[in-house]
Amino acid sequence: MAFSHNFLKGPLVSTIANFTTQLSWIDLEINQIHGTIPSGIENLVNLKYLDLVMNHLTDSLTPNIDKLHKMQALGMLGNKLSGGIRSSIGNLTLLFNLDLSENNLVGDVPSSLAVYQNLKYVTFSNNSLNGSFPNLLRNLMGGAMSSLRAHS
Repeated sequence: MAFSHNFLKGPLVSTIANFTTQLSWIDLEINQIHGTIPSGIENLVNLKYLDLVMNHLTDSLTPNIDKLHKMQALGMLGNKLSGGIRSSIGNLTLLFNLDLSENNLVGDVPSSLAVYQNLKYVTFSNNSLNGSFPNLLRNLMGGAMSSLRAHS
C-alpha cells in the first residue's frame, strides 16, 4: 500500500489494523498524518516495511511495533515522536533499516540493537539520545551506514 506524497490529512486510524494480514508494505511518507501510531498495528503480522517519514505523528514509538517480527525497514524520520526507544525493539531481528531521526526521542539507545545481524542503516540524529554506542557501532562496521549523532 503506497500513498506517499499525497497530502493525506488526519490521524492514522485504528482500522489500519483490520487490513489483511497479508499486507507487507505501508508507505505513507510525506503526508500530513497526525496523532499516534494506532494500537492493533501488531495485527499486520506480515508487515515488512513501514514508512511514516515526514508526517506529524506524536506520542511514543508504540510498544506494539516490536511484535512485527517480519519488519525489515522502519522509517519514522521527521515526526514528533517522544519518549524513549524501548529495548523490546530488539525483537525485530530482521530489521535492516531503522530511521528514527528528527523526532523528540530521549534516553538511552537500547543495547538490544547491538545483537542485530541484518541492521545496515540506522539513523538517530537530531534527538536527545545518550548512552553508549560501542556495541552497536561494532555490528554496523563493514559497509553499514549509520548516523548516531544525538543533539540536546
